[in-house]
Amino acid sequence: MERQQRRIYITQLLKQRSVDITEKQSALLEAYIDSEEVIEQCRLISVTTDTLVMNLQENIALSNIREKLLQLPNGTVDKPYTQTFSLTQYGLEKIASFTLQFPESLGINYDQQTGQISGVPLEQGEFRVRMFFKLTNQSDPEKTHEKEIAFVVNPDPKKLWRNIPSSADSIYWKPDEVKELTTMLGHKLAVASKRGRSHAHEGIFRDDDFEYFFDEQTGYALIAVADGAGSAQFSRKGSQLACEAVVNYFKQIPAEEYKQLDDVITAYHAQKDEASKNALNEFLTQRFSKAPFEAHQQIAAFAAELAKNSGKEVKLKEFATTILFVLLRKFDFGYSVMSFSVGDGGMGIYRRGEEVMMLGTPDGGEFAGQTRFLTMPEIFADTSFYKRIGFRIVQDFTAIVVMSDGITDPKFQTDANLARIEKWDELWDDLGGKNNDGAVVNFSHDNENTAAELLAWMDFWSPGNHDDRTIAILY
Repeated sequence: MERQQRRIYITQLLKQRSVDITEKQSALLEAYIDSEEVIEQCRLISVTTDTLVMNLQENIALSNIREKLLQLPNGTVDKPYTQTFSLTQYGLEKIASFTLQFPESLGINYDQQTGQISGVPLEQGEFRVRMFFKLTNQSDPEKTHEKEIAFVVNPDPKKLWRNIPSSADSIYWKPDEVKELTTMLGHKLAVASKRGRSHAHEGIFRDDDFEYFFDEQTGYALIAVADGAGSAQFSRKGSQLACEAVVNYFKQIPAEEYKQLDDVITAYHAQKDEASKNALNEFLTQRFSKAPFEAHQQIAAFAAELAKNSGKEVKLKEFATTILFVLLRKFDFGYSVMSFSVGDGGMGIYRRGEEVMMLGTPDGGEFAGQTRFLTMPEIFADTSFYKRIGFRIVQDFTAIVVMSDGITDPKFQTDANLARIEKWDELWDDLGGKNNDGAVVNFSHDNENTAAELLAWMDFWSPGNHDDRTIAILY
């Protein structure tokens, strides 16, 4: 304490104690202030005062730290967790050093050198992470303080869904998931259909279906995908009947007629004149368009027979289903692709990084899940019916894809996105392993597990999208 500080301190102390110093005693006071004893005592007072202030500041800092509600970003069971822990991020600048201690069984650790919290949480719940720390310039350099930090680990949302097998004894039962791999047109066809989580959770059926065929004699191939309406009692049977009826219809077309179609398509490709265009349109309107109508008729007949045998009213809409199909043929000049669609979902001819040719326009509605169905008689009376038929000629492709809305809704989000090559490239990258699950579908022709990998990939997680999923990929 400097002399002036000593003088002020002692003078104020005397006033507090009501001790008066006369003018004659002022010299005595000045000498007293300069005495070694007073100098030492004032030094001790200064040290004690500093200690008191420092201790108070330390207690205030500790109190502020302990009052802070600290919480780490949430983790998820079985999902890799990485987080940088920064003192400034949490307003803990008064801390000089610290370490974090997680419960041993949790599977999370803190690296003090990198400041990284990392690991894979093994348990769900609310946990307390212990932070051991020391303050800057604290009175006892060896003393360690402790604070708890909240850390919540959420359950894996997938594991909240039950997977109850559908009853094989039920009427119109079919497997909850199916996968197939075959060869057609010099390409591989991988198809997979999987019951959605919403159905698996309740132990009900897969409403989607698919069917295909390839006739080596005529060179024609067909791929069909159908999505039964979840609100319809027998839609699982409706989708199956629709696919089977379309396939059987094209199987029964005589080889001679397919030969005539070959000539029509070849002439159209070469000439593109009015005569060849009219000949192609005639086949599409007179023959191709009859396939969906035949499917409609067969479903209606099946419903009528069920009503007759059961003695109960059975409405056609109980078999409500969409239908999407493509009829394909390989020529020397490329591939002809004829298509038809009723309902949602999507079809496209995809060339990676270059273009996508949409096959048909999904029947979207004003509200989510609203669409059109093959079982609606008005479909065939509508003047726009023939707009559902498409025809393309392409030289080559990366893939021709037919899929139900269980795939298009989570992967494309909107019908408009189905026409964007960027979204198709994202889908192809996703199939190639660019996803949170690390699921990879290997599309090399010597891979015999492509369909199984496709089925596994379809287990992807997408909040709010738990419908049946079906996809057919010709590659």
